[in-house]
Amino acid sequence: MDDIILRVKDICKYYPGVKALDGVNFEVKRGEVHAICGENGAGKSTFIKILTGANEPTSGTIEFNGKEYAKLTPKQSMELGISVIYQEFSLIPYLSVAENIFYGREIKKGIIRDIAAMEKQAKELCKEMGVDIDVHKRVCDLGIAYQQIVEILKAVSKKSEFIIMDEPTAPLTVKETAVFFKIIQKLKQDHVTIIFISHRLEEVFEICDRVSVFCDGKYIVSKDVQDITKKQLITYRDKENALNKRMAGEKLPRPAEAGDAFAEVILKACAFDREERYANAEEFREALERVKTGSSSAKTVHVRKTQELEHAPGKINPQKVQHKSQQRTPQKDRKQAIQQSQMKAETEGTVIVRKNNQERPLSAKKAKKRAKKKFEPLVAAVIIMFAAVCVIVGVFIWLLRENAELQRLKQSVTETVQTAESKQLQETLEKIQTQATEISDNLNDYSWIGSEEDGKISYLKQLDDGSWQVRKILIYPSLSKDNQYEEYYYWKNELFFAYIWSDSSTSGDIKEGQQKIDRYYYDDGKLVRWIDENNRCHDNETNNDEYVSRGEKYLNRAEEYKNELNLSSDSSSENSAS
Repeated sequence: MDDIILRVKDICKYYPGVKALDGVNFEVKRGEVHAICGENGAGKSTFIKILTGANEPTSGTIEFNGKEYAKLTPKQSMELGISVIYQEFSLIPYLSVAENIFYGREIKKGIIRDIAAMEKQAKELCKEMGVDIDVHKRVCDLGIAYQQIVEILKAVSKKSEFIIMDEPTAPLTVKETAVFFKIIQKLKQDHVTIIFISHRLEEVFEICDRVSVFCDGKYIVSKDVQDITKKQLITYRDKENALNKRMAGEKLPRPAEAGDAFAEVILKACAFDREERYANAEEFREALERVKTGSSSAKTVHVRKTQELEHAPGKINPQKVQHKSQQRTPQKDRKQAIQQSQMKAETEGTVIVRKNNQERPLSAKKAKKRAKKKFEPLVAAVIIMFAAVCVIVGVFIWLLRENAELQRLKQSVTETVQTAESKQLQETLEKIQTQATEISDNLNDYSWIGSEEDGKISYLKQLDDGSWQVRKILIYPSLSKDNQYEEYYYWKNELFFAYIWSDSSTSGDIKEGQQKIDRYYYDDGKLVRWIDENNRCHDNETNNDEYVSRGEKYLNRAEEYKNELNLSSDSSSENSAS
């Protein structure tokens, strides 16, 4: 078998006015950990998307396992065994480890997910990878490192032989990174090929076999890690972009192979600001000579500077220059002269810059420009921090909303039990409370079908005889006849609690963060209490038309949704649902 698992030839990807990838030729050996380095905008993300089928190349070919493709679709990429682990996890927080590993590829009995079978296979996979992790745990209860490991287990469970890791260690601590690298070593032993994308060069040298450099959409070079130094890698990474940096006024990286003295000379010669560069070629040559000899000639420098001053037309009197060369100004007088020149420059809107023992006027406009350059990174940092805070707050709100679904029922029923006036009603509501608590505490362990996109999720429990019972049906506003959320809770396939609510997303009359809630309590198919949106309690108002009609309305809907599942207490798992 060919030692090369991936070979791309002349891959180009053009967008209007932009060359994201420009004639990339690239190879990855089978079973190696291959790093891709490059600054933001180098083309790494575009390259990944082409390999996974998310983007089509403008031109070029992709050769994988000896077979050539003009492009790949997401389905083809998956079938070829290509998986991607992104910085942002694609895990479902409130599902277990096992459920996440097999998400989208669930093991089923008929149309019902076989949780036990998925947990068994997940345990075997963890043992095979040498990972100690509880497959029953919800992903949201795991640390970041173990969530990353779950992502890897997902890829391995798909029999992926080619895994792309995009900045996988970015959210990890040093200790967590060490655990993560052990998993990578195990994958390498199993001959899994890994593309490792990272800005952390120390990780590249620790875990990778080879490294390739991308810059401005171009492939630059590939090297064995053992044959390249960190400084050389930085040079390869930045050399193609050096001219653009120079023209943009950015500071250039120091040459990788140069000593400190020589590097300073080179950087000064290439400086963007004229005031920071050598005044002329002679000064540059003298600096090089000092580096070469390791000494400086004060006499030569003094003579050259005197000549420059003498030949500066209309600026300085040659006689004064000669006088000053014969009689040196005392240090104190010299300081006073500099202070006076600075004060004068401030009144005239200029700044004096002393460089190489020369005083040069810098206009207020240039000074303002420099101050702006220093200010811009601060503004960018503030914007990035603000965006990060917004993302964190958004995730936190989402988690709170997810968890609230399981807590609302218990809170509502508990409050209702406490406010019941009659002993008979209180006993009835206590029974409902017990049933509600059991369901809400075990909701994540039940089998479920449907999705938010479908507008309905049904939670089912399998009994010892193989039959199924419905525990809860959640109706989203998209399917609801009243454009609201409808939650129906069942006990022995009979409705005992209906939780009907809406918020600002479903009604323009409701303020942000507020809800309108109606609660209906049933005993043996009969409405025993209704608490309306104003928190007013209605008990056994059988003579009230609205009380009766509302009770029947939601009882009939609950029965309708249950019948759609086509479940019965004596049906088997093979024929229990349509």
